[in-house]
Amino acid sequence: MRIEDMTFADRLRHLAKQGQYGHTRDPHNYYPSDFTMSECPWDWMNRDVGRVPLYASTGKIYAYKILSEPTKFNYDSWKKFCEFARRYRRFYFYLTEILPDWKETKKFCYADNSVEVEEVDKNGNKRQRMTVAPSGDLCF
Repeated sequence: MRIEDMTFADRLRHLAKQGQYGHTRDPHNYYPSDFTMSECPWDWMNRDVGRVPLYASTGKIYAYKILSEPTKFNYDSWKKFCEFARRYRRFYFYLTEILPDWKETKKFCYADNSVEVEEVDKNGNKRQRMTVAPSGDLCF
């Protein structure tokens, strides 16, 4: 799909899927930086239109020169994309943390000074989260 045809949501999903070393991320865990375009994929800025073989003196092909043309995606578009990613993270936080209206039902205090809380939302879903990490002499 051409970059001009992609929506910001498509671009966010595309970049979040391309983690390092084969790992993938969810879109709400992707933090692009609008200070630099180093995270912006090359194919968003320039579209490959062809390859020209480069020949050695022996007549063998040793490399290819990639011909490309610029797209309409520039630094201003990247800044808008980064702002969209920030807005998406805030929206995701609202949907998962604020809207369900989590209420604390139980508190578990452990010997290593950690604290876990059991919470229930307005629909009856339960979750457990650690609010205080382990610390103290028992951890060493």
